[in-house]
Order: sequence, then C-alpha cells, then structure tokens
Amino acid sequence: YPRLTDALFTHYIDEVLKFHKELGDLVTLSCVPTPIMAVFVKEKALKRWLQLETLSSFKFLSSISDGEDAFEEREAGAGYPVPALCVRVLTSVRALGERVRPVPDTALNTCFYSLQVDILREFMVQLSLTVQRKM
Repeated sequence: YPRLTDALFTHYIDEVLKFHKELGDLVTLSCVPTPIMAVFVKEKALKRWLQLETLSSFKFLSSISDGEDAFEEREAGAGYPVPALCVRVLTSVRALGERVRPVPDTALNTCFYSLQVDILREFMVQLSLTVQRKM
C-alpha cells in the first residue's frame, strides 16, 4: 500500500467496505468467511487506515465550530435540544463505529474505539474553549 496516495488508499477502503456491506446484504456474513476484510488487519494497512481516520476526524473537529449554525439548537434523539455541532460530532463518531464494524478482530477494533474516545475528548476541549471565547 505504500505506493497508494492517501486519497487513493481512502477510496480503496471505502470501496472494500461498500462491497462488504453489499455482500452482507446478500448473504449472512456470519456463515461466510470474509477474507476481503483481512487485508486491513495487516499491521501496515491497519496503521495507515487508523492514521487516515484520525487525520480526517481531527480535521473535521477543527472546522466544526466555525459554521454559522454551530450553536443552533437541534432535536436530539431523546427529544431535547442540543447545539448542532454536538449532533454532528456524535453522528461522526457513530459513523466511524459503523465503518470499522466489519474488521474481523475485536482487539483491532479497540484501536478505533480508542479513536472515538479521543475524538469525544478533543471535542469537549474545543467546545469548552469555544464557549469561553463567546462569553
């Protein structure tokens, strides 16, 4: 994978995940071995995937509070209003969890779970700083 640019590698991951999902829609994957995902559990590929997810997530976080509607209230799942940027971050974290769900090894998924926690921690810091600046 070293010859692939970051954009091409990311596209490759996206296509494999889409194919895996389509395959799962056709057959029950618990009954069928899924070697297609095995390519991503190799150390170099997994490390690069995690690095690209991290860069993308933190880039997203750095831009999220800049929107004009960042602090507009939106309806949350529990029926109470929350700032739009909170909804965006939680949606992003949830989407990351869905993206990595097909990874066949629970121990490897822990790397991505850790990233989700890091994203939420960074968001809390950025939210606190943003609120302090606005006061």
